[in-house]
Amino acid sequence: MKQSIRIVLVAMSILCFLKLASADERVSMFGSQLIHRELNPKLWKKDTEQRQENKGIVLYKHIGIKDNEGNNVQPIIGIVYEKLPDSISSVEQYANIARARSQFRVEAVIKRDDISSIIFFYSYDSGMVHNLVIAHFVFKGNGIQITGDATQTVYEKVEKDIEDFIESIRFSDATSNKTLNASAKEFPFTAEEDADGARFVWFIYQQSGFPYDYLPAKQFPDSKRFRPSPNNIPQSGDVAWWKEFMGIYAGKDAPETSNIMTAPRAVGLKDLQKKYGPVKWFRYWKY
Repeated sequence: MKQSIRIVLVAMSILCFLKLASADERVSMFGSQLIHRELNPKLWKKDTEQRQENKGIVLYKHIGIKDNEGNNVQPIIGIVYEKLPDSISSVEQYANIARARSQFRVEAVIKRDDISSIIFFYSYDSGMVHNLVIAHFVFKGNGIQITGDATQTVYEKVEKDIEDFIESIRFSDATSNKTLNASAKEFPFTAEEDADGARFVWFIYQQSGFPYDYLPAKQFPDSKRFRPSPNNIPQSGDVAWWKEFMGIYAGKDAPETSNIMTAPRAVGLKDLQKKYGPVKWFRYWKY
């Protein structure tokens, strides 16, 4: 019983981290990806998403906020990415060029140590005084500029969203799937490698202290470490097996719609049986 509880707890812990990570959104740049946390869709709406030969933009607008003077203000968060010439390799170079395009008054500058970035705090007057935050990044030949803009009358209401958005920025090399400054746990395999669920099951059992030699789902019944569950009745942590797919049973108390744990989320046994047919259960045999 301790064995089954440990397997389920490890799986649930990892899936919990991945659930948090699933709230991230990705922007495909030139040869790499920008990853950021998802904005609250009830408050922020994607207004623009355009990509040209050497440049792309993603723009989010906040729903209108009434300030004290009755103005309907829509703060924005924007992402601009562009291909950089070989002569620009540092964020300092890119930030200087980007700043030369505008004449805003600099209020403060922050340089993050964990990732190559510089953040500028500006203010400007366009009939209403605005607070403007611009973060510059350089990654794999891409220059990236993140902008948060709101009038001073409502800035406090979106300040945390802007700060959290910039803080969440990280990058992934599209050719290697490696993530820079990743904040969430990731599986050591791709979705393609785990198409039959076998690598997820193997990984969870390894992490739980119950190792066995990896086998794809089709060959899994040949494993020397597993035996059919008695009377084909599962207990928590048992492997749900089909020739084409496999997962881990979360237990009888788990909701029917999410009682089989797979990467990256839990799904329902009934749905899997509709797709693959009757399930066969396997239990880890330690001795």
